[in-house]
Amino acid sequence: MENVKQESARSIAARPRVGITMGDPAGIGPEVVLKAVAEAEITTVCQPVIIGDAQLLAHTARTLDLQCGYEIVRRGEELPARSSGPIIFHLNNIHGHVEPGIESGAAGKAAAEYIEAAVELCASGGIDAMATAPINKRALFLGGYSFPGHTEFLAHLTHTEDFAMGFVAANLRVVLISTHVPLSQAIGLVRRERFEKTI
Repeated sequence: MENVKQESARSIAARPRVGITMGDPAGIGPEVVLKAVAEAEITTVCQPVIIGDAQLLAHTARTLDLQCGYEIVRRGEELPARSSGPIIFHLNNIHGHVEPGIESGAAGKAAAEYIEAAVELCASGGIDAMATAPINKRALFLGGYSFPGHTEFLAHLTHTEDFAMGFVAANLRVVLISTHVPLSQAIGLVRRERFEKTI
């Protein structure tokens, strides 16, 4: 029995910590994240660290009858050395009521702050990787951030000049040569130089 406990402790310690931003608090992000971290498929391969607002996550969980009650760590506190379940990294940055489905600067600013916190945690070694829930680009703009999406925002936060957005699914690998532009403009961006630079 002691060997089983030691093996379990080793496997918990060996899992990478993946920070998952909550996304726009008025959007689908909180629900998607809570459903994802409740899956054994996720928790067996990593330890999720939800970066968001603990009160809103708890409210979402109660409303949709989802699992929650996870350990909460506040900004400025150390993440625990080991934890068997998901952790919520609570930013406490939602003040007042957030109306689901309604774009607002407050929700956009909160979503941006989750991304900033995730990058800080990656840089400090608190987490090993990050994943992001959906953001609302208009709300992001209303919150004072002029990035068309996650890719450009992450490039800015990490001082990265050459970057591209990529998608991976099963045996499909796609890297885009244009992002966040109308189709009429995207067609004009299909140029040999862009292909070479992206590749």
